[in-house]
Amino acid sequence: LRDSNETMAFAAVMLAALLTLPSVASYDVAVVSMSMHLNVLLPIANSLASRGHNVTIYSNSEARTQLKDRLDVNFHDLGALGAKFDVAAAMKQVSESPSASFKTARLMVNLFGGIGTEVFTPGLLAAFSAHRPDVTVSDPITFGAADVAEKLGIPNVWVSFMPLVMTTSVMGLHYGHAPHLPILDMAFAQSMVTMKWHTRLTNALIKPLLTQGFPRILGYARTRSRVLLGLPPVTFLMEPTVPTRVVCVRFYGFEPAMALPPFFTVTGPMEAEAYRQSTPESQTVALQPLQALIDDSDEVLVVVFGRFVNLLEAQLAAILTHLNTLTATTAGQPRFSAVFGLRDPDTLARCGVTPGPRVHIEVWLPQQALFAHPKVTMAVHHGGPSSAFEALFGGVASLAVGKIPDQYNNAAQLVDAGAGLRLDLDALTHASFGAALSELVTRRVTLGSRARQLGEMALAMPGARGAAEAVEETVALGVAHLWPANYALPYFQFMEYDVLAMYFALAMLAHSLGSCCWRGCWRRATRGRASGGAPAKLTAKAD
Repeated sequence: LRDSNETMAFAAVMLAALLTLPSVASYDVAVVSMSMHLNVLLPIANSLASRGHNVTIYSNSEARTQLKDRLDVNFHDLGALGAKFDVAAAMKQVSESPSASFKTARLMVNLFGGIGTEVFTPGLLAAFSAHRPDVTVSDPITFGAADVAEKLGIPNVWVSFMPLVMTTSVMGLHYGHAPHLPILDMAFAQSMVTMKWHTRLTNALIKPLLTQGFPRILGYARTRSRVLLGLPPVTFLMEPTVPTRVVCVRFYGFEPAMALPPFFTVTGPMEAEAYRQSTPESQTVALQPLQALIDDSDEVLVVVFGRFVNLLEAQLAAILTHLNTLTATTAGQPRFSAVFGLRDPDTLARCGVTPGPRVHIEVWLPQQALFAHPKVTMAVHHGGPSSAFEALFGGVASLAVGKIPDQYNNAAQLVDAGAGLRLDLDALTHASFGAALSELVTRRVTLGSRARQLGEMALAMPGARGAAEAVEETVALGVAHLWPANYALPYFQFMEYDVLAMYFALAMLAHSLGSCCWRGCWRRATRGRASGGAPAKLTAKAD
């Protein structure tokens, strides 16, 4: 009896302890992103919802089509982008301008600044004032989210789809006693694009300056949003003006080792969750409109350029011409087909090239299902994170055709990792695309094998789950400790004026050396002509 009473007493104590344990909190989470970047944040929203949190996505009206199968999250419509700001026209202007130009930089400021000031900042301020979330989760390009959170004192989590090197640069972060310099490596990697040595030399001198200025240029666009809120201006795109947490995707797992501060959380690709959850049945349903073409092919090439890249007529004509050649039936060769995601049918009508019978064009493609199909062996894409990762998951050889800095960087890492090739959109001509496509076809087996190996590594990373845990930790522990230590650096180092001074000094040195060489050669040439002419005159006078 005594043992029985002791047992019952022990059980009662344990039950009381269990009942007094704190339960897992449920938070109101605001996930904010424009429709162009929502694919990166959707897996985090779903992961947070599956963990019992009340998740609401705040985006423009065009994002509704991306949420048709997302029944576990709420949606707050901030209005259509096109109603207040002509996004299509602005994106077309960016596509038509050279990427390494101040005109493009100005157009990007107008594009993202206009989206932020006209749609997101006023809409979020009204929505968050009416219903205050516990935490905001946003991508860095969606101006207004972090700034409205700052205005209202809401914890903020930035999810950067850009690689670590670029993320730290657009934040204006430095480590140790010197500015953080891997941005130089990215800039010089971008410059090695074309084959002509003089173009490469020009790019090597100019593009680092433009890349160094890119964080500041978009910082100006973000400042436009902050002015509406009565907040002070910022210098860099992701400059933390209040303590904040940054969740950064480790790109392919092959990035330079960096000593990151505590407010950084590094995770794997967000697209991994959806890829792991997809089934053969769901893929079959998604591919139903393309199934006949796939069944009639030995191998399939997918061409997709995302929502940001607008192809010019000449570029589209070059691509279609080579796709028609590739898919033409040749004895003894694999039976190729091409599936092309083209958002602007008007460009097709104006380009003057008719797609061949084995080139199928759709406005929207089930990209994830396509890349997972065993017959899809090659892809031409814009180098965006979703396209690049989904190609890796499916073991698909990539030709990355980028337009803006983060796409350049992604493409360069694909090449360095041995999983793809690269061709800048500005350099896309009939000859250059033909050469790149021919190399892709020749090396598709080797590149695809390496891509599959990297994809398996990426699928093993935490991905959206790791990001969701970082969001929970931010709310539970607060953000007081999440403050970059580099703010204690001297002003000239924080602003990277020493880096810009180094660029200027190198440019002046190159100019001085070039001038000295030119003057020396000119003097030697003129001296030779003068010394060679005098004897001739004397000889003539003597005669």
